[in-house]
Amino acid sequence: MTGERNARAGVAAREGPKNPGSRVTRSCGLPRVSRCTVLPVRFELEWRDREVGKGQTSCRFLDYVIDGVGFYERHEHDVVSCLGWLQSEHDESAAQRLLCNDAPDLDGRVAVCVCPEDADLLCGAITVTIER
Repeated sequence: MTGERNARAGVAAREGPKNPGSRVTRSCGLPRVSRCTVLPVRFELEWRDREVGKGQTSCRFLDYVIDGVGFYERHEHDVVSCLGWLQSEHDESAAQRLLCNDAPDLDGRVAVCVCPEDADLLCGAITVTIER
């Protein structure tokens, strides 16, 4: 599965983005869009349970639902939203970073999904640059 996912990412990077105004670069085998056009979308938060395998910890979190599809099922990585499952002070801090009210997590980027075991960014994360 990982090889197939990396192959798809490599193809997407070679073929270019679907949006002609965007430029895709690769980072760690995944495509990165450096500029995109913002389109209107329906955004909601919905409680979701992590799909666990042997030796993994279950986790209930708030998933980002974009146009009716959960981000957790869309991205195919074992990372979960940073909202709804951590201690309240960490939850509040994550929400404030997403709203651009606190400093970003690293290098001007904000984590939208983190490791579901311990929320460590070094374990794996999906980060974005948020502009107002």
